[in-house]
Amino acid sequence: MISQSSGTPQKTNLCVTCELDKSEKIAKPKVLKTTSNVNNLLPRLLKVDNLDTVSEIQKLIVNIKKQRDNVAIIGTGGSFISAHFIAKLLSQELAKPIIALKPRDIFIYPIKNISSAILLTYSGKTPDILTVNDYLKKNNIKSYIVTNQEKDNPEENIISYNSSRTEKGFLAVAGTVIPVYLFAKSCLKEINLKDFVENSITKWKSELSFENLNLKIADKPLLIDIFSDYETGTATLDLESKFVESGFGRVTIHDKKDFSHGRFNIISSFKPDLIIFLDSKGSGKYNEKLYKYLTKEDVSIIHLKTNESGILADLDLLIASQFLIQSISEIIKRDLTKPDYPKRAMSLYRYKDQFIL
Repeated sequence: MISQSSGTPQKTNLCVTCELDKSEKIAKPKVLKTTSNVNNLLPRLLKVDNLDTVSEIQKLIVNIKKQRDNVAIIGTGGSFISAHFIAKLLSQELAKPIIALKPRDIFIYPIKNISSAILLTYSGKTPDILTVNDYLKKNNIKSYIVTNQEKDNPEENIISYNSSRTEKGFLAVAGTVIPVYLFAKSCLKEINLKDFVENSITKWKSELSFENLNLKIADKPLLIDIFSDYETGTATLDLESKFVESGFGRVTIHDKKDFSHGRFNIISSFKPDLIIFLDSKGSGKYNEKLYKYLTKEDVSIIHLKTNESGILADLDLLIASQFLIQSISEIIKRDLTKPDYPKRAMSLYRYKDQFIL
């Protein structure tokens, strides 16, 4: 069982990170593919750190700065999560609003004010992304494809990080984090990002380890509520995607401020099995008041708080989310990277005949 946060929690046997009971120890299961993918994250990041990719992205950003029109950051699946972070980062770097788009959005919204687009695809073969790339070229809009695949077409503007063999499983770990890392390193030059990421991985690997988290849950679909804000948005999207795609749980995302506009009834009427409360440094009194309110709802809470603020808070929590997924996979003794999808679902997954608006 998971200890229930009700009123003021007793701190004696609680995990500092998530405030869950760890008085009883449970045996650690065998290594799963989820664990392997997360454990390989640091070596993969260190490998791309030594590539020319960062300088290529820096040149790209310099070119974008010279343009007056807007830039589109486009991705789908795990790459949309990367796009969300990169759009927020470039908004800060270029001092103008930039939003992440899904492939279909480029056909819906006016493109006359878009001068260039950054397309994210881990495999380099995502059909919707390739369709968008062709559409942009026909409309004389400069496009850059950021991918794990090698440059095999000299006519395309491909920025390849080729981190090693393709990640196995349906849940992207390196596929989501590597593009985020590369763009962050390209923009945040005043920060030793390599050290920052190494410290982040070391910290969360320990704090969210199987032994420290010691989360007591059954392997059954859960109702999960995630509380988020601007500084924690990328990590939120990543957790939602991984929980849903793995079949681990059905997720509702609450913007913390929007929750005050009547959304609080849903917690009392349909209690979730688990609340994940994402937090950053200096988040303010309302944030504290909301968290205290939720602790009185007799629902288990994982409180993930970073000591960073701004864009670094989102990066730190994105790394944390990988280790939370790893521990959950170990606790329920199921490889979340290998969901048990029904066979008939594969026809939807592999659908390529017509672009979907």
